Amino acid sequence: MKAHTEVELLIRRGGGLISRRDYPALSHTMAWLVREGKLVPVLPGIYAPPELAHNVEVLMRAVCLRHSEAVVLGAAAARASFCRMPR
Repeated sequence: MKAHTEVELLIRRGGGLISRRDYPALSHTMAWLVREGKLVPVLPGIYAPPELAHNVEVLMRAVCLRHSEAVVLGAAAARASFCRMPR
């Protein structure tokens, strides 16, 4: 399997994200995909396809991926659980 195909598969499995820390053998491929515009950094070492990079749910998952003990609270947690918040 080609490295970029493996990265794409891992992104699909990872809900739109991939962590350089989790796949150090693919770090050069991730860097190449960033230079090609096929991935963008959402946090240091965490990458997503450009079309998902500003999705709130993807960003919350990125924080949890980067900081494994992170806790999402308040309106962000409500949004993640699909609860409708009064305005």
